[in-house]
Amino acid sequence: MAYVPHPEEDRRTSLTQITENSSHPPQQNPPAPRGRKSRFATLSSEVEASPSLIYRELESATLLKRQIERLQEENSRYQQITKIRDQDLIDLRREIGNPRVWDGELQSLKAKAGQDNTALKELNESRAENLKAAKEETAKANAALDEWKGKLARLMQE
Repeated sequence: MAYVPHPEEDRRTSLTQITENSSHPPQQNPPAPRGRKSRFATLSSEVEASPSLIYRELESATLLKRQIERLQEENSRYQQITKIRDQDLIDLRREIGNPRVWDGELQSLKAKAGQDNTALKELNESRAENLKAAKEETAKANAALDEWKGKLARLMQE
């Protein structure tokens, strides 16, 4: 099958099919004319667009790689936390199973509570003594003030 330009139409936009001496049946419609194309463009539009598509895919792959690395780091951090908590649980179960540890800790807490009670009593006694001393000093200061007021009043009357 060969194509020949139609003499009455523009050569660039339409083609007719020569069917003489052809074993193929003639087509009903000639192929649709392509859009105008620069004479300098030698590649199809798909080929022209492929580098930008490849660059986008490469950028996407880089971003996905970073995200995977970040998720792997986060996963390892969570695994470490899980291991630490598991070890803490094992230690706690071991301590719970050993009553001597609890008895020793209980005795030390009782001794500390006794010391704290003694210190609290001493502190309260000290506060009471300081309050009493402050009241006595305030009373003496008030008495001295009254004495000075009296002297001042006598001086003013003279």
